[in-house]
Amino acid sequence: MTIDARHPLPGRHALVVGAARSGLAAARLLARHGLDVRVCDRRPAAELAGAQRALSAAGGATLVAGRDDPALLEGRDVVVWSPGIPVDHPLAAAARARGIPVLSELEIGFLAAHAPLLCVTGTNGKSTTTDLVGALLRAAGREVEVCGNIGRALCEVAETVSPRGLLAVEVSSFQLETVERLKPFVATWLNLTPDHFDRHGDLERYGALKRRLFERQDEHDYAVWNADDPEVLGRRAGGGTWLEFSIRRAVEQGAYALDGTLHLAWRGGTEALLRRTELRLLGEHNLANVAAALATVLPLEPAPDLLRAVLREYPGLEHGL
Repeated sequence: MTIDARHPLPGRHALVVGAARSGLAAARLLARHGLDVRVCDRRPAAELAGAQRALSAAGGATLVAGRDDPALLEGRDVVVWSPGIPVDHPLAAAARARGIPVLSELEIGFLAAHAPLLCVTGTNGKSTTTDLVGALLRAAGREVEVCGNIGRALCEVAETVSPRGLLAVEVSSFQLETVERLKPFVATWLNLTPDHFDRHGDLERYGALKRRLFERQDEHDYAVWNADDPEVLGRRAGGGTWLEFSIRRAVEQGAYALDGTLHLAWRGGTEALLRRTELRLLGEHNLANVAAALATVLPLEPAPDLLRAVLREYPGLEHGL
């Protein structure tokens, strides 16, 4: 596995927009690297006491409460955008008009990370699949953190995992609106169904954002596609080695369920892994999540016996449906 060198963190004077979990994580990371960090949030100061304490403890970052106007861009050379804030906001538009990069916390975490990223996106099943990827890798003895749109922000853990470790990251379309250099070692696209049209407008725009996860991959990377979803297959992109997962048919390389059995297909061979009835996870949607997780970890070549042991015990997420 080739680990690509990270680009330097952008700018020296950052404006972090949004003082929620991801914004605070990005602000603390940038402050640790000596950047001049300003955090803004439209909420009044009385609602941001926790954020103020977190930034004060980190040092090197100031909080501006009750504002999210373009005047905050004065003296800034990079903007870190929180995914919960629409990207057509006047502050983002003003930054772009001035040529100031607008980047997601996900992008900042990628640039700072020492370990490769395994990123999972899709309309449904992201959290279960990402969490299962982490469980499979831990069982194989790998150092791994599960983060992103699930649990902790990537910036919270990006620098805690060594280059020999891995970061399993759940990625949303909101985060992908503001990435420029994100390049996962493994990127997995679970499915694409109509969602978030209030923000993205239509399926074409929504799908184009998901596709951004794959566009910078090269021959050292892997792209995992849902072979059962024509909306995903019709949007394949990038230079990564393609793998697939399916619960309908065999695939040449990846993971699939056929005749009640999960199989691995890798390097020209296939292996029956375990019967579907041995899984604790129920339902076809979870069978697809399991196949996707197996295909995601396949390039790391974990031992099949370890995979079997995890899948027989994995209960799913506490609040999963």
